[in-house]
Amino acid sequence: MKGCENYPSYDLTIDQNHEDLKVLAKELDSIGIKYSESFIKEGIPELRGSGVAFNGGASGWKNGNLKAHSKDGNYIKVPQVSGWSDEDKRDIKDALNLASEKATEYEFHFYDTSDQEWDDDRIWDASFTFFSYKKGEKDQIDHFTNLTHLYNGDNEAINMFEDDTDPAGGYGLASHE
Repeated sequence: MKGCENYPSYDLTIDQNHEDLKVLAKELDSIGIKYSESFIKEGIPELRGSGVAFNGGASGWKNGNLKAHSKDGNYIKVPQVSGWSDEDKRDIKDALNLASEKATEYEFHFYDTSDQEWDDDRIWDASFTFFSYKKGEKDQIDHFTNLTHLYNGDNEAINMFEDDTDPAGGYGLASHE
């Protein structure tokens, strides 16, 4: 856990060489997901890093410091997909859950998808983002970062507090100041 100004950041990534990634690859293969393969190991997804800020987002920056809880996860590019359906998302969640049951060290949890995007000279592949929790740590981390209160209906992180308000005050607790 790293962080600044009492706002922890959690590293919920998995190493590209970890054996549990092979388990995840098999489950993704079983639902027909054609991911970008790693250059390091054949037959496993190429992982990219993804950071998500909760309780702050862009408005969580103040005087050059991030005033937000954050989680670092991974995303996997899926070039043949242009847009994700609800069924696709459900299939990915199911694959992550099955991989979690079979993995030895990690639990995989879906976060979000990104559709393919392009501009005048470039294309960004569709992808999905997930977090890799060490087994047994998810509830503790999510409770501490209070994530159940930080989503709007579109699974987007939202700013729970204004920049200068004391979070304790909103819950009837004594101020931290």
